[in-house]
This record gives sequence, structure tokens and C-alpha cells, in this order.
Amino acid sequence: MVFSRAAMVAMSATIYLAIGPKVYAQTPHAEEQTLKIAMASNSFAFGGLRIAEHAGLFQKNGINPVLTVMENANASISALLSGSVDLAISAPDDVLFAAAKGQPIAIVLNLFRGLNGSLIVSKSLANRSGVLADASLDEKLRALNGATIAVPSPTSVLIPIKAPVEAAGGSLTFTYMGQPLMAAALQNGAVDAIMAGSPYWEAAVSSGDATLWLNGPAGEFPEEVTPNSVTVMSTLSSYAAENPETIQRIRDVFADLHDLVRNNPEKAISALKEAYPNSDHNIIEDVFEQYSTNWTQPEYQLSDVERHIDLMLRIRQSDDLLKIDPKAVIVP
Repeated sequence: MVFSRAAMVAMSATIYLAIGPKVYAQTPHAEEQTLKIAMASNSFAFGGLRIAEHAGLFQKNGINPVLTVMENANASISALLSGSVDLAISAPDDVLFAAAKGQPIAIVLNLFRGLNGSLIVSKSLANRSGVLADASLDEKLRALNGATIAVPSPTSVLIPIKAPVEAAGGSLTFTYMGQPLMAAALQNGAVDAIMAGSPYWEAAVSSGDATLWLNGPAGEFPEEVTPNSVTVMSTLSSYAAENPETIQRIRDVFADLHDLVRNNPEKAISALKEAYPNSDHNIIEDVFEQYSTNWTQPEYQLSDVERHIDLMLRIRQSDDLLKIDPKAVIVP
């Protein structure tokens, strides 16, 4: 099914109204350092960042953040490489692909530990398969054979679905689209399933047109093919080398986030509601309960890089990926 430009604009506008405007900034104090940060999206995978923003944790550490939501992860990384922003937020894949091409880029910290996307299947697929929502993992994976699944990009997010289905002798067709369009594509029968993060899939499930099949943040995908992280903050290697105090301030922000979420969850939830003012407060509270642990593990280690490269090589063989020095893509 092909969506008209008018339909795509309308769907994008609906998401825009649900999650707020695309540029966020707070009034800087004289002693604060302004940092421009490009975000790949405004899904709840970025909820920890948004809590830190609205709880004043950046200001506490002398930073005035200017957050801009880009069209996708590629645009976020491109903004960083062009010097338009100081920091970029994307999947680790985007950083590693850039590094494989010789770009001087490195990961500062992790923003979401584990897999933030969930697999949502259409009611028609679930009914055809005869598999119930509480079936075993193997049964659910076998039910996907032959399905067309929408994913945001051809990155490691494919592996938790692709690897086990193909290992069982099945096949899948993947199509790539922005997450704001996925629910409509599923409801209109353009695809059989979507791999998306909250808040982009709830509309399809709440309407009764789809079913939550596998919950990524809850760890329902096969562990051996699930990425350790799907959202990281990166910068140019030269910027990190020239601004070690700034890098430490950024890391201190997320150490403070960990303490806030653990010691004062009420304040953290209040900040999250401010960040997503048009989202239902009950959904915000559910998201916090589900994602708060994922948001508060900022360490990104050598073993994470090595595992992620291994997962990426399952999608495509690349001599350039094999040449990456894992130590070079992590800011010390």
C-alpha cells in the first residue's frame, strides 16, 4: 500500500502533537555551557535524557542543552560529522558504520540498555497463525514465517527477529519506514508486523487492530541475539580530546539521573510528564516503570562494542567493520 503525501503529513502531525515540538532549549545561565544535541527521534528510548533535561540535571552540571529531533539516526550522525551539533544520539550501528568509513567518532555513553523496540503483529497475522499472545517464544517466532515487518532501518534491530526465524527455516521480508508511520501501516494492512518503540505502537494495539507479540524492554527476545544497547550518545573524537571537562559534565548528568530515578522516582516521573505533555499520564507512569532501569545504565564498554560489531556482521559482511579498533570508538 502506498500512502499519499497528505496522509503521511497528517500522520506525522498526529505524532508531533502527541510528543511535542522538535526543538527544546532552556534559558542558559551565565556560567552554563550550551551544547547542541541531535536526537534520532523522540521515542521513549530518550526518556532518560528528557527526564534529565526537565529535572534540571544538565543545569546542575553547568550545561544548557539544545535538543533537536532529526529525521532519523543518519541525519543525527550527519549533523555531528558536519559540525552542526556537539553531540549526536543514535543507535550504536550508526556510530560504528561511520567509524568503519574512517570518520573520527566515538561513543560518550549509553542512553538505553537493552532493546527498546517491541514486535507488534496485526490481528490478522495472529489469527491466521492460531498462536495466542501467551504462547512460547518458539511458537511466536514460527508464526512470523513469511511476514512483512516494518523496521526503522537495516541495523542490528533486525537480528532478534531475523536470526531465530531463519535458523528455524523460515523467511521474512523487511521494509523500512519512520516509526511515526508504522501504526497506520499496520492498521491498513501494508505490513504484517512492526518493530517500534513506545509511543509509536500503542495506538495500533489500543484500537484492537494489533497485538503486542514480543516486548523488547522486558527481555522477551532471544538473549543471544539481542543488542546490549540501542541508543548511545556520541561525539567527534577531536571534540572529546579537546573538551574532557565537558565530557565529564555530561557523564555526571547521567550519574545524577541514576540517583534521581532510584531515590526520587516521583520527581523523575513528574519531569517525564513535562517532557511529553500531551501523552496520557497513565502511559507515562507505565513507561517509567518499564524503562527506568534501561535509562540508568550509562556505561558503554569495550565488550559492548565487540558484541555489537558481531551482531552487525550477521546482517552484512564488512571488512571495514572488522578493521574497527573497539577502543578507538569509546571516549576514555
